[in-house]
Amino acid sequence: MHSLRRGGPVNADRESAEVLLGIGCVMSARADPAAAPVLAGARELMRRLAVPMSAELLAAVDRAEHSAGGAAAAADSGSDVILVQRVRELVDDALRRP
Repeated sequence: MHSLRRGGPVNADRESAEVLLGIGCVMSARADPAAAPVLAGARELMRRLAVPMSAELLAAVDRAEHSAGGAAAAADSGSDVILVQRVRELVDDALRRP
């Protein structure tokens, strides 16, 4: 993860958003139908936190979104808390599937 490579203090929100992007990329590679909304939610969280993405991360997310059929609309809520909760629900649901 970019945040871990740069050193210095860890920002939990940034780390969570990057982890969610990684999870979305893995889900996309596994053709999981929840990949698109997870990627969209994580990308939206990165935008709201004003976290720049490295060129490598951006390229990986773009490929994963393309593979997942394009980015789904992010959560309609203006609340970051609700957005994170929705992404968490999508990930939890995907992990429960066989």
